[in-house]
Amino acid sequence: MKPKQAWYKEPLVWLIVAIPLSAVVAGITMLSLAIISNDGLVVDDYYARGKEINQILNRDRRAMDAGLRASVELNYDKHELNVSLGSEAQIEVPDSIDFQFIHPVMAGQDHRVRLQQTSARTFQGSLPELTPGRWTVQLGTMKWRLLGSIRIPERGTLVLRADPPTLQ
Repeated sequence: MKPKQAWYKEPLVWLIVAIPLSAVVAGITMLSLAIISNDGLVVDDYYARGKEINQILNRDRRAMDAGLRASVELNYDKHELNVSLGSEAQIEVPDSIDFQFIHPVMAGQDHRVRLQQTSARTFQGSLPELTPGRWTVQLGTMKWRLLGSIRIPERGTLVLRADPPTLQ
């Protein structure tokens, strides 16, 4: 006859206990992740958001129809941002335009610079402190916009053109 072992020395008992215990640990982990992460909310005014997207696409279309292009120079030594606009068609250019540096991952690091006109179709503003890496840039007004991409701290001239939209 086999001597009786204590219950905690039986491997089968630990296997039976481990399965529900692992489910409890996984559940607590998932609950804590759901509480601390910000997954965003579904917007109530999705129709208005859709209309905003159409307005953004109209801005892109207007820039493309005008053949708009911009040369962007980043002067890291003087902390200046210089932009020269050109177009194939006549387009209204205001006294100031917005230039945005959009971080690909962290929206809190985005920067918006108001560029003031220095001469005909030439604009200047102060260059913010940017972390090295790839940034999306946007130049525009309420009527048109140009998009592009830049790697900081590359030197040289960035050319922004209004290209037809592509599906990815």
